[in-house]
Amino acid sequence: MRNGDEVLLSSKVLTAQVNFTFRTSYLLLPDDEKCFIDKRTNEDYPVNFFDIAEWKRHALSPCIAPALSPFAAPERKGLLNSMADNLMALPLFGRKGLALKSGTKNGRDTGGNVTMADRKPHPEARVWSSSPSTEPQSTIPIGEAEEYLGRTLATTVCFKDELKFNLSHAQENRYPPLSVLYGTSVPTVYRARVASRAAIRCRDAFYDLAFASGDGVCLARAAMLPTGYSCTAGGKVKTERGHVGLLGDLEGIGKCLVSVIEGRKQGIGLGHQAR
Repeated sequence: MRNGDEVLLSSKVLTAQVNFTFRTSYLLLPDDEKCFIDKRTNEDYPVNFFDIAEWKRHALSPCIAPALSPFAAPERKGLLNSMADNLMALPLFGRKGLALKSGTKNGRDTGGNVTMADRKPHPEARVWSSSPSTEPQSTIPIGEAEEYLGRTLATTVCFKDELKFNLSHAQENRYPPLSVLYGTSVPTVYRARVASRAAIRCRDAFYDLAFASGDGVCLARAAMLPTGYSCTAGGKVKTERGHVGLLGDLEGIGKCLVSVIEGRKQGIGLGHQAR
């Protein structure tokens, strides 16, 4: 949102302004207001990403408000160092568990250094532009940007509401059989660590990232069906693949398709007459 994303090591393709104009990007904003946590206490700092006032207050995009100077003269961790700090809490890529080296405690050696910090990140872990060398700029007039953002946020909320589970549809057997293929083997960004709520508006708000299990782009828990919906029998399939390679897991895809086909044979989604 604020710093843009790097594409093939280029920070000039998906800039903050370009992302701002992608209306589909707003569908990925968290509904639960969770994005920032206190770096010392892990306390959540809720932010309503569908309220334009919050975008102004926290300078979530340079198109709406400029970010403040860094909260502190920081050690810019960025993706690689943040991943190293979190790696020991995650399973090895493609393995069930993680065996610590001898002479370590809680994943750190006796000298306080993270062990295995030199391990290369998974090739499918998304690379975030967390520490830009220059302040992102916007060429969109502020009035137009605010009008666009307000309209887009309202449309996004309406769209999300229409996707919520409808009990009457379920009672009428109108929902089709569903399955999910999800990954857990790649560290995936799930929070940004900040010094305080006031630090959210500062340029270094996205320098210190926290990771959890996922496929490198989508968290495992976020890949699940929304509340109310359910998978068909055998339709919740775990894979060791990363985000880009999910559809390359032919065995996993096959399990998903079989569960959907079997669910349809049982009449799922065919209305009352099929039950």
